[in-house]
Amino acid sequence: MKKKAIPTIALILIFFAVELVAHSVAFAATDNFATAIYNIKTLIQILTTIGYSLAFLAFIWGMVKFLGTQSEEKKKDALKMMVTSIAIIFIMTTVWGLVALIRNTLQLDDNTNKNVKMPVVVPLR
Repeated sequence: MKKKAIPTIALILIFFAVELVAHSVAFAATDNFATAIYNIKTLIQILTTIGYSLAFLAFIWGMVKFLGTQSEEKKKDALKMMVTSIAIIFIMTTVWGLVALIRNTLQLDDNTNKNVKMPVVVPLR
């Protein structure tokens, strides 16, 4: 089983390397600082989504292994995998929440549009 996992991990690492090279080329080609920051933010969002997906798949795989085996040792390994993946999801969600808290506290919301005029109340005459 471990022999099958090594090529899969290598393929995933190659994918990440290609993705990082593509984003670094895009970063080097930018002449605007805001565009560079946007590219970095996009890369972080992609990596976060991939991290959540891998942790969720690890949990599902551990559940399948847990339900599909009769051996107590394999059940312990599967349970360990499930607990670890839940801990990873919890840590990632906590960090994401702290970042959102800091962004909201410092009012660093990137969804604000400076060109939108706020409605005003017309006084009565």
